[in-house]
Order: sequence, then C-alpha cells, then structure tokens
Amino acid sequence: MKTKGANAPVGSRPPEPPSQPFLRAEEPGFPSLFGQSLMAQALDLCDLLAGLIFASFLDLFSRRMWSIVVYPCVLSTRGMVCGVFCGRITSGLWLGTVRPCLLGNTREFKLLYSSTMVLSMAAALMMMVSVGLYGLTWGITGQDVFEMSVAVLTTMTLAFFTATPVSALVAFASFRHGLDPDIITYPVSSVTSDVMVTCC
Repeated sequence: MKTKGANAPVGSRPPEPPSQPFLRAEEPGFPSLFGQSLMAQALDLCDLLAGLIFASFLDLFSRRMWSIVVYPCVLSTRGMVCGVFCGRITSGLWLGTVRPCLLGNTREFKLLYSSTMVLSMAAALMMMVSVGLYGLTWGITGQDVFEMSVAVLTTMTLAFFTATPVSALVAFASFRHGLDPDIITYPVSSVTSDVMVTCC
C-alpha cells in the first residue's frame, strides 16, 4: 500500500510560497489624515445654521418654558445615540461585518439600525418622564406636558429618520472613496442632527 507522497524524490522540499501572496494597501499618512480632519471640522461650521435657527425662535422659549429645558436634553441625547451608531457602523466597515451599501446590507447592519431606533424611542420616553417630574417644581401644567411629549417624540423620530440614513450614507461613501469613515462620519451626522432638532 502506497503512502501519500511516496513517489516524491528523496530530499525534495515542498514548494516555497510566493514572496508576496497578497498586496496590502498602504496606510494613509499624516498629511492625508490631517486633511480629512480639517475637512470634517470645517463641516462643523454648518452648526452655525442651527444657532441661527435657534436665535430666530427665541420668543418661543419665553412662551414655552419647558422648551428651554427640553432643547439641550434632546441635543445631548441625539448626539449620544448618533455617536453609538457612527462608532458601530465604522467599526463594522473595517471588520467586514457591514457592507458599504444602504440596501441589501448584512444582518449586523439591520440589527444596528433597529437598535438605534429602539434606543432613540427609549431615550425620548426617559426625557419626557424626567422633564415632566422636574417641571412639577416650577408649576408645569397638563397642557405643557402634552405639548412637550409631542415635541420630544416628533423631534426624536424625525431626527432618527433623517440623521441616521445620512450617517450611514456618509460612512459608506467615505469608505468607498478611500477616506477614513472614523474621521468623516460623526461630524457630518452631528451637524445633521443639530439642524434637524433645532428645526423641530
């Protein structure tokens, strides 16, 4: 009975692997990363638009006292949710668990998208309860609670359906064009969320 490799000549060695089995893409240097960082920070100047919108509605805050309490809460919460989404999606792009396309993506991307929606709604409910309880100390009325609840739910919902797809599209586009999505994605998403929240 012949064993495997019995016909091989004595003293022969297995063929050596090629010297370069695959080509590795060169990592971007400091000038490239610095330029991307400058571009991302320049986009943050669009936050001035949110400030202008806020300034144009200052009279609303004098008529709805609860709005001056809710506004920074919604901004902070949207920033937190958006940061989690951006961090997860950019890591998924590097690891290959997320494909750079909005439709027909992986199961991990769909779970991330659904989790972001649940987190946004849970945060909205927590804000409504906390602001409502805090409002009892300065005489908030039932009408104020109703208006505040509608405003918070509407704002968080609209921000989710606009800022989240924009974040995903920016991450996908930057990844496909050889940019670093970790640098580009969050600043664009933050500006989108701030403008949307202020408009609502």
